[in-house]
Amino acid sequence: DASVERSYLPADELARFDVTREDFLRPEFARTTQFQALVKFQVERARGYYATSDRLGKMLPRSGQAMYRLMHRTYGGLLDRIDRQSDALLMRRITGPRWRKLCWLLRSRLL
Repeated sequence: DASVERSYLPADELARFDVTREDFLRPEFARTTQFQALVKFQVERARGYYATSDRLGKMLPRSGQAMYRLMHRTYGGLLDRIDRQSDALLMRRITGPRWRKLCWLLRSRLL
């Protein structure tokens, strides 16, 4: 999205980590300390949101809980992969393996 001048991160957070929108156009930027610090900050914030939202799943009607668990596990798993593979973020799309998605789907339907 950076190549079409789209940015989803607040300007004050980019400035806090000494990052510009143009930096995202250079794949090698993903290996810099500024980028790694920015990603770590975003991952930790998202994990906080996930921890808070986990309680909400129990408030859903039973019919919606399975889908909620599936989505929570899927995107939580992607967050873990982003944390582990942050240096690849600007070079390729981070996805979860299909076999793991199938396991999450089966597990969310059974629990």
